[in-house]
Amino acid sequence: MGLNKAFDRNFFIIDGQVKTSGGSNHLAKGQLAAVHQSKGTADGLKVVSSFAGEPKDQKFITLRVGKEKKAPGRSYSDKDFSTVPFSLNEVVELSVSAPKITEHIVDEVVIGYDGTPGSEFKFKTGDAYFRLALELKGGAIEWRGGKGDTEFVAVNIDIPACDPFEDCVECNGCASVDSKAIVMEAVERLRRKQLTGGKTVADFIDITPVLSCDNDVTATLIPYNFYTLDVCDTGDDSAKAIIAAQYNVPVKRVNRKGSISTYEILATSAPAAASIKVASFMPGCDTCPETYVTQAGGYVYAFTIEDDGADQTALITALANYATGTVVKQGNNAGVGFYTAAFTAKLSDAAIAAFVGGAAPRNTATVELVGKVSDLCTTTASATIAWNLDRTLNAVKESYYIWLPDTNCGDSRLEELQSVYSNLTVNLAQKRTATLTGTAGTATFTIAGTTYVATFATSLAQTAANFVTTHAAALSTIKGIKVSASGAVLTFENLRDAFPTITVANTTNDLNATLAAVANIEAGCQTKYVTSVITNLVGEECDPIYKNAYLSEAPASYENADWVKFADSTTEKSGNCKAGIRFKSRVFTLDGDEALRNLVGFTETSTQIKVAAGFPDEIREGIGRLPKGNFEGKYLSRQQHRTHLAGNLRHLENEGRAYFGGLNNDKDYLGRLLRGETSNMQDNTVQFIQYKLKISSFNHTQGFAGRINDDINYNFFVEVGRHKDLENLLNKLAAAAGREGVTAFSK
Repeated sequence: MGLNKAFDRNFFIIDGQVKTSGGSNHLAKGQLAAVHQSKGTADGLKVVSSFAGEPKDQKFITLRVGKEKKAPGRSYSDKDFSTVPFSLNEVVELSVSAPKITEHIVDEVVIGYDGTPGSEFKFKTGDAYFRLALELKGGAIEWRGGKGDTEFVAVNIDIPACDPFEDCVECNGCASVDSKAIVMEAVERLRRKQLTGGKTVADFIDITPVLSCDNDVTATLIPYNFYTLDVCDTGDDSAKAIIAAQYNVPVKRVNRKGSISTYEILATSAPAAASIKVASFMPGCDTCPETYVTQAGGYVYAFTIEDDGADQTALITALANYATGTVVKQGNNAGVGFYTAAFTAKLSDAAIAAFVGGAAPRNTATVELVGKVSDLCTTTASATIAWNLDRTLNAVKESYYIWLPDTNCGDSRLEELQSVYSNLTVNLAQKRTATLTGTAGTATFTIAGTTYVATFATSLAQTAANFVTTHAAALSTIKGIKVSASGAVLTFENLRDAFPTITVANTTNDLNATLAAVANIEAGCQTKYVTSVITNLVGEECDPIYKNAYLSEAPASYENADWVKFADSTTEKSGNCKAGIRFKSRVFTLDGDEALRNLVGFTETSTQIKVAAGFPDEIREGIGRLPKGNFEGKYLSRQQHRTHLAGNLRHLENEGRAYFGGLNNDKDYLGRLLRGETSNMQDNTVQFIQYKLKISSFNHTQGFAGRINDDINYNFFVEVGRHKDLENLLNKLAAAAGREGVTAFSK
């Protein structure tokens, strides 16, 4: 600190609380007030909200921020944090520092096709291989186990070349090569590339293909709706369990800000509103509070009755001294029902004997005293909170097949295979042929409830070919059926689901077909089986070229046999594709809550990205730098960190506490809790605005200068969006002092 630099004193305001009237004695923790030192009330010095008309040369103003009130002792003071008294003439300046961005901006770079003409990758058979190199840099890598903050990775993709041993085909070293296939391989290999800390590239950044093709995805999209729910709760596992227990699908806590937990659920439609029940309790007075009812306590008995599954609670409620609403049937085992009920007085031996000696089924009963319970105040009141649709992502189904040897008896192994892949639906691959007959007209095929018309065209073979051309895409996309033609014969095969019902009928003239029986697809004592796998979830983008490809992973191999994906053009873009690759970083946040604030640091950052690609003459690994390439990346955005984050202001809050209260930061959470010294900033990811009020005062001295200037910057920090009351008060103070006011954000 320079000799002439002003001292900084820091105040942190909770929720933008500003007191504008009353007395100064009972300021809440984190509440600010302007206090008039010369005017009193029954509740302390007067809190003011206007300074107009006050003398400018009198030190009558203090700005105070309340602290948690605990019993004062030798090591603890309950006095609020306060400026020194100052006059309006001593106000030098009011300034403000506010965040410029409210969302962390990450590196996003495209190499190859970016939507502009001529930017696409171009490969030819004369290229030896394609090299894609990536540099990742930033604290996120070190925080997650890296040996440093920089990683270099690269992949080399072989370019299909002419076959030098194929004498019958002329080799053209300049022939174009499908760029989509090379880009898709590069994307997949880069995603899986492992870094020094054990993480993969995909753990830090998103890598997606950029494709503009003649044909878009036409497969049926399967929507997945993500719903969120905001609940004020304790934020622990028990709080989450209260929400999760109400649904039969997984519930995740995806965010926690202050006392608000955000839960997420995946559902096809909006889930029923969550119910937050009001707890019952034992009364401390003769009567329960309003809206509560008294559930009488007393003596609890356990009953067994051979009720053969019927509900026999009426037999128990008829007993004397039964406490209304307490009988519960707990279950049934082998025709014997188990019940519990409470009674306001003990059952006498005679009453029990009369009950078990009565007519059936009472003569099968047993009665046992369990114990005594207290009265309970109960209520049916509860709060309901609706789920909100957050986003919708889509997936498609991709079909796979596997060939397996039959059993020694020649039987199918479907049941065995289904038990291994319990999370999938496995079916026999089957086929059915339809032989066309007739010379004119139309015939209607009904396949899984949908009709498809065949129209005669010059010959039966042409009719079959036309049927495939007209209906193959719809059958594959909607029904999961492959149809092919050979002469006058149509063949239908199931690609994923169980083989459907197929019928055919003549519609006009005499065109018809003869259907063969459904047959398993077999070859060489092996049977073919099919299943389907859901792809990754894909969302909409600002431009369709950036929309991620639908990708699925084959099921695990079985008995050294691999599942193979059916060729299906409906699930991917195709035809004259212009290709590129997009790299987009992710935000990494390390955030310890109040209990961990001295054990876990805070950071919000992302990984910086550099990329190069080209056709090098040689492979040089481990050179520690990003090589130059034929293609350069184009940045769509560059990393910009959010500023004024609460987590980065912790040290300033600690400095303020140390100055105003002589309080050292207690590293023990329980100690801070008991002393009322927990942070005024509970959410480290929230952004704050800093208002700086500069006060300059002086004292006369006997030295050469004759006076000493004492400059102090009082810094007031308040959460963005909760700052207007504080800003208004400080602007009034500045105006009364003849200084310019400030505005954190333009209107």
